[in-house]
Amino acid sequence: MNHENTLGKSVSCAGIGTHSGNPAVLSICPAPAGYGVKFVRVDAASHEIPALWNKVSNTSMCTCITHSGVCVKTVEHVCAALLGMGVDNVKIELNNEEVPILDGSALEFARMIESAGITPQSKARRVIKILETVTIQDDDCIVSLEPSEKDTLSLEVELDLSAAGLDKQYISLDLTRDAFVKELALARTFGLFKDVQILRDKGLIKGSSLDNAIVIDNGKIMNPEGLRFENEMVRHKALDAVGDLSLAGKLILGKFYGKNCGHTLNQDLLQKLLNTPSAWEIC
Repeated sequence: MNHENTLGKSVSCAGIGTHSGNPAVLSICPAPAGYGVKFVRVDAASHEIPALWNKVSNTSMCTCITHSGVCVKTVEHVCAALLGMGVDNVKIELNNEEVPILDGSALEFARMIESAGITPQSKARRVIKILETVTIQDDDCIVSLEPSEKDTLSLEVELDLSAAGLDKQYISLDLTRDAFVKELALARTFGLFKDVQILRDKGLIKGSSLDNAIVIDNGKIMNPEGLRFENEMVRHKALDAVGDLSLAGKLILGKFYGKNCGHTLNQDLLQKLLNTPSAWEIC
């Protein structure tokens, strides 16, 4: 696609925050060309928070963005859906500080975008083309972005779940709209049962349940319906990476590789990339 896109109409959903447990209503609204993706806290004097890498304020268990003291938490799933569906310009209205978790995936956000319709705009789409490989490593956790001949972001993600009693998982794909909908959007967030009370004691995952997360207990999946994919957990890691990389503000033309990656490492990679002018260009 060589043009920017927005939505044909506004669409809304309601749910609870996975960490706060608080109810919230989220609306994704059309925006003019060149607007980008911005969250608008309608409960905080309609304060705007751009969904950009230099607004990331916290990456513990989710990605949080903050501008002038006002934050929005858990932005990664809705941002992944926008990038994966090829939407460049929207205003996201939210009446609380955390995006609803819904079913723990990006499926409902993708459906909302599809139901609203994607409207082409006159402005040409500019993208970030990777020129040099950029890598971040922390013990056995690695993320990198490298040049690619593909005309869209390519992803390879590995996940070692042996400590949870599960096998290693792997996924590789080219991030087209069709691949996003079929391969990534349905993948739910996940966690270990033994960590549930520890995290709740820290004030986290107050809204999490088997309705919006995969829970693993000694290698067993506790959710009665089972998994949507045999390797659903690594697919969700890839989904999170798409959402985190979307905070570049433009589509990245390159290949992302992640091994045991998470929000913090993804954002460290994006920061390193965009602070290394020789590693990329706008085209």
